[in-house]
Amino acid sequence: MPDRTRIVVVGHGMVAARLIDDLDRYADPAALDVTVIGAEPEGAYNRLMLSEVIGGRAAVDGLAMPHRATWVRLLDGVAAVRLDRERQLVVDEHGDEHPYDQVVLATGADPRVPPLAGLEDASRWPSGVHALRTLADCRAVLARVGSVGRAIVLGGGLLGVEAAVGLRAHAVPVTVVHSGAGPLDRQLDAASATVLRHALRDNGIDVVTGGRAAEVVVHDGAVAGLRLADGSVVEGGLLLVATGVRPRSDLAADAGLPCAAGVLVDSDLRSLADPRVSAIGDCAEPPGGCSGLLAPGWDQASAVARRLARQGDSRSTGPTDGAAAPTGSTPEAAAALMAPAPEAAGGDVIRLKAKDLTVVALGTLPDDDLADTDVRVVTVTDLRSRRRVRVGVRDGVLVGASVVGDAQLAADLTATYERGLPVPADPAQLLLRASEGGGGLPTSQSPALIPGRATVCRCNGVAKSHIVAAHAAGDRTVDDVACRTRATTGCGTCTATVQGLLEWLAEVDGDPASTASDIDDAGLLPRVARPKHSARLGVTTPS
Repeated sequence: MPDRTRIVVVGHGMVAARLIDDLDRYADPAALDVTVIGAEPEGAYNRLMLSEVIGGRAAVDGLAMPHRATWVRLLDGVAAVRLDRERQLVVDEHGDEHPYDQVVLATGADPRVPPLAGLEDASRWPSGVHALRTLADCRAVLARVGSVGRAIVLGGGLLGVEAAVGLRAHAVPVTVVHSGAGPLDRQLDAASATVLRHALRDNGIDVVTGGRAAEVVVHDGAVAGLRLADGSVVEGGLLLVATGVRPRSDLAADAGLPCAAGVLVDSDLRSLADPRVSAIGDCAEPPGGCSGLLAPGWDQASAVARRLARQGDSRSTGPTDGAAAPTGSTPEAAAALMAPAPEAAGGDVIRLKAKDLTVVALGTLPDDDLADTDVRVVTVTDLRSRRRVRVGVRDGVLVGASVVGDAQLAADLTATYERGLPVPADPAQLLLRASEGGGGLPTSQSPALIPGRATVCRCNGVAKSHIVAAHAAGDRTVDDVACRTRATTGCGTCTATVQGLLEWLAEVDGDPASTASDIDDAGLLPRVARPKHSARLGVTTPS
């Protein structure tokens, strides 16, 4: 038998886990020798759910992302320290050398730390100062939050606000210090950010905007507050730094690979300087730039897995641009292709994961409601009810929206946007709830009206038809569907939708005609290892 292709994966996070899973799906294990080197001892886990753990809506031990590829060698708790391209070796912290024919960098990102006095050396931060990037960070925050009089979150972006809501669940007053004009100001216009700020204040979270931090105030080796540039001090015994991330590209740069924000790669995700080196996820910078989002990272992992599988004796015979069904030992589950869901009609959908607080931003909107553009913008603002909605329509299509404080309308607008459905001639009707005058949106709570091709899980490209097909194969719980399709294993915000589809399918189980059209083009993949977190999030449908 010819020598096996040696593959070394550096990093064992969510994107590397997808790479391993897809290698197991598409490659012949006898043709590959795969070693995964991960610095964190826990192995792969769902990093997106850390703020949910802080808030008590998910358990630490429920975030693990196990896989079934027992033929892959895992070295968790071991850091890679050098990439020797000349000798084709990865050297770990113990001095052990790992030879490769192909190496995949999936090193992720580090917290971006602002230049503050007291935070110069990340290895010697004062007690009580933490980022929220790892399980170790999460455990440290949980261990401290109950003993402080106030918590401070530095950064009012998505992670910062989610973390603040999570901390507030421990009955601790929270202050968010944000250098911008308002919370989530990268996703929201000024008025929407103002409404969100009031909603946060109602929940015991103060927001200091335009606050440029200057120094961490330390007393007896522990954080006591945050001094701002104007000299004022925000007091607190816990400081959570949530000011963004930067790609972890040091290993590549030290090896002489071209890097900018991340490791520069071509459209095939190969290094511009060395075709034996690939990079995926947060550490990679493809031609379109670093997205910082999970779904593109998973797409990259799948693409590289299929390429590496072809370099060995691949058992995948399907198209390389789609999700081909494996053969292997479960032909009944691999009888057809699992056709990927079509791309959404617009760009990204950003959702705030926070209890009792709805914020959704999708597509693009003009900065100014009164700007003379080809996008018709309609807004509704009700500060007393902590609600503001903006919608933008071009040529009869919803191209953007932002919603603060209306969970049902946010769900309906998202469904309309993702399916590319036509909208009323008068965009104002988009803001009418179906239950309040027969408004202009198809309700997101009517599963029978959702077309089979409609995307349910954006992170994994899972359509309604895939959920229906999984149900037809015997999957009856969210966990079962997650194991089969991966739906709910990303950000978790589609959990309620999947649960709703399963409940609807249980009701119509005796009427094959109700679902037959939804499974015509949906094949199945065999189940993967159970993602333990998926059924524990406590997510409910909007009411």
